[in-house]
Amino acid sequence: DKARAQRIADSVIADIEAMANNGVSEAQFLMGTSYAEALGHSQNDGLAADWYRRAAEAGHTLAAHNMGNIYFSGTGVAQDDAMAVYWWEKAAQAGDAIPQFRLGDMYESGRGVERNLGQARYWYRESARRGNANARAALHTLP
Repeated sequence: DKARAQRIADSVIADIEAMANNGVSEAQFLMGTSYAEALGHSQNDGLAADWYRRAAEAGHTLAAHNMGNIYFSGTGVAQDDAMAVYWWEKAAQAGDAIPQFRLGDMYESGRGVERNLGQARYWYRESARRGNANARAALHTLP
């Protein structure tokens, strides 16, 4: 329920922002989400990217995942496939199956990296091991 989520966000955003400014990576991630989804703040894709970046640089896996998405789509930042790969690789190395699958696709297609079917296969396998059905399917169609 969007209205309920907004009420909750409004009631806690000041505390979360204080923690984020003190370097708490989970709070930094939540600030990114706050700006990305207009919860407790107006939507601002640039500020969402700034907060996600802070959290990702502190080792927050989902923030790194989101940074990859942001660079891939060019939401709040200049679109940059190489930076999408950079951030997805951080999340993938931490075990996040979705960025693992996306890395497989990037290596298969040569977007943001030199085409490398061995790396594509590696990342598809890692993702498939974590239950990603799309990665299993990609393994069967990989040349």
